[in-house]
Amino acid sequence: MKPTLKTSSIALCFSLLISSFAAAEPANPAWTALKLADFHSNGRTDLQPDSWIEKDGVISWVKNGAHDLLSQKSYGDFELELEWNIVEAGNSGIFFRGDSTSNPYYKTAMEMQVLDNVKASDSKQANHIAGSLYDLIAAPATAAKPAGEWNKARIRCKGKHVETWLNDVKTSDIEIGSEAWIEVLNKSKFKTWQGFATSPSGPIGLQDHNNGVSFRSIRIREL
Repeated sequence: MKPTLKTSSIALCFSLLISSFAAAEPANPAWTALKLADFHSNGRTDLQPDSWIEKDGVISWVKNGAHDLLSQKSYGDFELELEWNIVEAGNSGIFFRGDSTSNPYYKTAMEMQVLDNVKASDSKQANHIAGSLYDLIAAPATAAKPAGEWNKARIRCKGKHVETWLNDVKTSDIEIGSEAWIEVLNKSKFKTWQGFATSPSGPIGLQDHNNGVSFRSIRIREL
């Protein structure tokens, strides 16, 4: 059948309608993998020698005095996913949205706790266990897997909204500056820490707490 003017016009309108929907649909931000080369040591512009190693896609702490790892790039609105594995009685953390010039970085950055909940000395306080927004919001005690097993962490920051998950269990959901935030902040040790959680962006940090910890499958996307 030969196309008529009418059928051609309908086809054109339909095509334009589909195009408009496609243009209105927001693009899904692409994930970027982070490797050891994408980090530097806190207080340096490069990596401290023999501090962390990367083997088969796994970034591992090597020795005392390794210093925290900070991503070369700062992130404001983002979603971060990674897996961590802590040694028995171990302690570490994932830092975000701190002042990139602060040394140590934890003085201004928020932290998602990485911990052996059973034998670590810092497991006595509810908002210090694995998956917690450290010293602010307690994670469910059942969210973490035991030391020696891989745990999946997820952090999402959009504007002042901060959310965290551990092994697909939501562990915190807070709006910075809200009444709920002010309440937990005033009960924390960060109450008098100048500049804490005030930066709209900052590097991703992997904490050196002088014990063995490994990270893998680190990926991030900006929102």
